[in-house]
Amino acid sequence: MTPRERVLAMLHREEPDRIPFFEDFFDIEAEEKFIPRYAGLIARGTRPAARRDSALMVEMLRFLDRDVAEAGSARLRTTLLREDEHEQLVQYENGAIWRYTRRPASSEAVCLPLEDGGDPASVPMPDLRDPERYTEIREAVSFLKDVQYFTIVKLHGFFSGAHYLFRPFDKLLMDMVADEAYADAIIARIGDHTLACTEAVLDTGADCLFIGDDLGSSNSLLISPALYRRFIQPWHARLAELCHARGAFLHVHSHGHILPIMDDLADAGIDMMDPLGPTDGIDLDALLAKYAGRMVIAGGVSKFIGRMSLPELDTHLRQVIAIGARHGSFILRSEGGIPPEMSHEAFRFYLENGKEYRENWQALRD
Repeated sequence: MTPRERVLAMLHREEPDRIPFFEDFFDIEAEEKFIPRYAGLIARGTRPAARRDSALMVEMLRFLDRDVAEAGSARLRTTLLREDEHEQLVQYENGAIWRYTRRPASSEAVCLPLEDGGDPASVPMPDLRDPERYTEIREAVSFLKDVQYFTIVKLHGFFSGAHYLFRPFDKLLMDMVADEAYADAIIARIGDHTLACTEAVLDTGADCLFIGDDLGSSNSLLISPALYRRFIQPWHARLAELCHARGAFLHVHSHGHILPIMDDLADAGIDMMDPLGPTDGIDLDALLAKYAGRMVIAGGVSKFIGRMSLPELDTHLRQVIAIGARHGSFILRSEGGIPPEMSHEAFRFYLENGKEYRENWQALRD
């Protein structure tokens, strides 16, 4: 099977030739340490020139043996305000300013448009009718599908987008309880943008829309199930409906202990979720036993793999892949990407042994 066929097999509840792989780098320090030739292709940072190189992306995908290819982002663009060896300061098109620190990797909002209140409709947003916004995405999708990769394009989530780009997290939570109309207006500002972008992105032929919408912490939800159903689930459902009407899929990225709303997420029509794993108190075996027929789970691998000995890492990989092999609807992925504290030896071991076990998944299942 090709990488694209392999992921589609999982989404269609069919048996693949091997377990798909969707590993990531969330930390630019880890990217520069382990894959310096490809630094800037995945990890967060303002390196648009690197991300436009589809041929280099394919080279990296083959090195990692990864089946999912990022064909670009239709999120708000950024302008680099300042950069030094320690941090970047960037401004988004709607005026939000964020600081990204390199070591250790962290981020914080410096200024958000609705920090002190105001009319959400007054926050400037880009003209989504401009075809230039999607030209590079269209070219990347075409190139990556020609070489048989499953393509995703990233868009803003609804909950995360609202507090990341418009209103501070704590104030948005208070709005959701004390001023529902205002919270609705804020979420609609990013929600309408994401839905409008979706139409244009699907015109490029992308296989899947990928949104980041973190809904949990390590041991609980960030909002109650009732608030999720009231404010966010309707937007997830509308986005899923748009994708499905065009033969595409919806992938939602959410960290945290989100088990209390898994039924709601599945009811919204989400096709794939990541990076669900043990650090957030998620039992992969129990999760797949209940949801393998409803969505694909990408995850299972602990974010603490950088601290494991090689025998511990080997055991962990075997166990996770065996569980995924028994249930299906599974893609191997770590909770926190490749960590910078991992050794080069352990990184090679993770890729090589992971590939061997993914290829021999039937033996592990049986």
